[in-house]
Amino acid sequence: MNYLFNSAAVEKEALKILQEFDKARYRDAFISDKPDIQNVSLGIGTEVTTVEYNKIVLNFNMERKNIIEYHKMKKSPKLKKIKFKFLQELPENHELLKQFFSRNPVYENKLKLPMEIENLESLRNTPDNSDVYFTSDFMMQNINEKFEILLPPPSTHWMGTLSSEMMKALYIKEEKLINYRKFNEINLFINNSSGSVREIEDVKIKVMEYNKTEGCQFNRIYITDGWTTSKVHEIILNN
Repeated sequence: MNYLFNSAAVEKEALKILQEFDKARYRDAFISDKPDIQNVSLGIGTEVTTVEYNKIVLNFNMERKNIIEYHKMKKSPKLKKIKFKFLQELPENHELLKQFFSRNPVYENKLKLPMEIENLESLRNTPDNSDVYFTSDFMMQNINEKFEILLPPPSTHWMGTLSSEMMKALYIKEEKLINYRKFNEINLFINNSSGSVREIEDVKIKVMEYNKTEGCQFNRIYITDGWTTSKVHEIILNN
């Protein structure tokens, strides 16, 4: 999925998707610039952009970072180990210890390497001034022996924000059209993998209202839905 942030790869994928989605209109189209996809014979130009929930972008940047770097980038809560020092005096099977270890505590040693506090001995060996982070089971299951993240962690709670980001992208692209080659029909292809169908339906409503009140400069808007159904949603505007 890292191709999502490679513009050349995204444009190539967009052309492929459009040629499968609407062969008659895009069969003779090719990759170009200003706009990105052009079918000169039919007078159709299509600009391509990628819109993702901002935390998806952050999560892609976390891939292959170690678990401590992950916590620092996420600004995860941290506590000094000295706050847990009393646990060292408890019996090994004490319920409080079990709860502590079940939260997957980790810290960074003097060599700047991640260390897991997985038992009473490792707790005792952890310096009192160490910053301790608690880690989800998902993250612990998706790290290697060096504590490097193997998979981008999932993002949630983007509902209601992604549609606004798509509208911002539309406005920005409209401002740039003045410098683009003129076509009888100009379209916008929004590459997206982090939005739900509900989010895309919200974009449709906003686009139609915007077109009614302001007049959208694009004739058609395509939005990919790779997260849920791997389909293309088409918004046709009568303008």
